[in-house]
Amino acid sequence: MSVKDDLDSSQRSESLIVSTDEKSGDCGLSDVDYREKNLKILAACKAGNIDDLQDLAVSKGGFLTDANRAHAWPILLGSVNPGYTTDLDGNADNAPGPELRPDESKAAEGWRNLPRHPDEDQVKLDVDRSFVYYPNDNTQAELDSKKAELSDLITEVLRRLPYLCYFQGYHDICQVFLLVLPAPLRAAAVARLSSLRIRDFMLPNLRPAVAQLRLIPDILGAADRELCAHLSRTEPYFALSDTLTMFAHNVQRLGDISRLFDALLAREPAFPLYVFAQMALRRRADLLAHDEPDMLHFALSKLPQDQAVALDGLDAIVEGAARLAEAHPPESLRAWRHISGASVLKTARDVGACARQSLDDGRRFFDAQLRELWWVDRCDALRKYDTRSNRVAVLTVLVGVAAALYVRRGGGFGALLQH
Repeated sequence: MSVKDDLDSSQRSESLIVSTDEKSGDCGLSDVDYREKNLKILAACKAGNIDDLQDLAVSKGGFLTDANRAHAWPILLGSVNPGYTTDLDGNADNAPGPELRPDESKAAEGWRNLPRHPDEDQVKLDVDRSFVYYPNDNTQAELDSKKAELSDLITEVLRRLPYLCYFQGYHDICQVFLLVLPAPLRAAAVARLSSLRIRDFMLPNLRPAVAQLRLIPDILGAADRELCAHLSRTEPYFALSDTLTMFAHNVQRLGDISRLFDALLAREPAFPLYVFAQMALRRRADLLAHDEPDMLHFALSKLPQDQAVALDGLDAIVEGAARLAEAHPPESLRAWRHISGASVLKTARDVGACARQSLDDGRRFFDAQLRELWWVDRCDALRKYDTRSNRVAVLTVLVGVAAALYVRRGGGFGALLQH
């Protein structure tokens, strides 16, 4: 159904109440407020108003239903424009129409004939371990079918964007898109997410991902110095799994992770760092009670599972993270200067502008980051070589060469200078 049809249907029925099965859990809204917000979401989708969608995504309940997400997520990612048939970059191929439709010609089965991606064996291993927490009401045959769809989705994106490197946990993200979006919309949305929003995690090493983690202590330090000092006993690697997978690896209910994705897709790519920081702030007392670094690391790595028990708690975290980001924006953080100019944290800060970027832009940013990584690796190698013993060895060689020249020239400093 198109956005227009959804909106018209909602407006015709003043007593519209969406079924409990369609809601993302109990979002705590009255029927009147729920109905009003649902109309606002559909109107924003119909108009392609990203500013309104950003506000709606952060407020209580997010986009409320998967039907709304099927309209909103592709608009936020730029994979579909309101009223147009589009390609993977959201470019119109045909005349405007009344529905949101993916491009059928480019989303066809042609990807199967593309060269294999080097990481496809790892994809298979991870897909075999997928769908652990949800859905929990499917038969084994239905789960096997979903795993086949998930494998196809990931493989299509990787073959179409072969420069990207797969990482373990990517399948957790794709699993959410598979369960929320209609099949024709998935590949385009995931492709743009991968190239333009989580590109830092799909480089040959995790250096850019670790650079992002360094922002978390700065956020906590700005908000709560005591907690920040306490957590400094352990490196911020405790947040790696959650930031890599947009929390999809640890959040165990589909309604919760879908609602969280509403906010993560609607805000800049640094927003997951603020979400994690807000989770830590909400568990301040528990974390301060842990003195051992190992126990502290374990407690921090399990934060999302604690926070996602009730949707009201998750809403509070999202709203709190938004306040944190407003009070302490990324550019105010000390570690921000160490973030690459080609990182998604800097190239995708404006969600609307990012939605207008192309996959070619993503490739260009990727190549720039790759060059930076190569240079940093070379510098690290030189620093490792630049030790006292190596300096002595080099000096010994130079002295030996000088002595040989001295003998060959007949002695004296003049012989050395003549050479």
